[in-house]
Amino acid sequence: MPKPTILLALDPHSAAFCAAVKRQLQEFPAEQSCLIQTYTLTWDGQTFGFSADLDQFADTSFDLAQTHSKQAYVSKIRTQFSEATGELQTALIELLKTADQSKEAMSTTGYAYAAKRQGMEISSSHRIYLMLSVSNQFTRGVVFEIVRLIRWLFTKYFTHIPYSLEALLLLPGLFTQATTTDYGAAYALLKELDYKMTSGVELRLQVLKKHHLLITAG
Repeated sequence: MPKPTILLALDPHSAAFCAAVKRQLQEFPAEQSCLIQTYTLTWDGQTFGFSADLDQFADTSFDLAQTHSKQAYVSKIRTQFSEATGELQTALIELLKTADQSKEAMSTTGYAYAAKRQGMEISSSHRIYLMLSVSNQFTRGVVFEIVRLIRWLFTKYFTHIPYSLEALLLLPGLFTQATTTDYGAAYALLKELDYKMTSGVELRLQVLKKHHLLITAG
């Protein structure tokens, strides 16, 4: 059953994967692909934001050695994210509204009518995928804050919309120049994910592998 979907990349390497998904979507009818929205979280060292221009922020090198010198402390990132929560909350509300509006727009298309004739309907449930490189310290600094904020927004402003929240994980083995430090950082994030999930944080996990079919429109 087709569902309004948001795919949100949390780092430049994930943005590159997300951009590849966006190109795949061009093979689908426009009425169908409009259900899937793609964005990336942006950070210039001080300011957070969201952008639909994935290519501007994507790192297609998949070389972790180039990112090592750009890493920031997790505690610093979390502090800055907390300070920016107000602005990010407003931006996320607009993203969620856009996904809901895509469902409304599609419900009047020929694709929707054809789907109904086949016994299919556009789901009222929303899907949100967070895509992240698990060895990236930045993603470790923001992923749990993003999860908390999204869940709070659905509780506060989108109570009428059922939804699922999933994390798509890019492991160090996908990249070149991965070191023991990268695997150590990945282990630390996965361990924290396990702790959070056993403590009540609901987040489904999927591990992306090479040549993995990331997402389909339907």
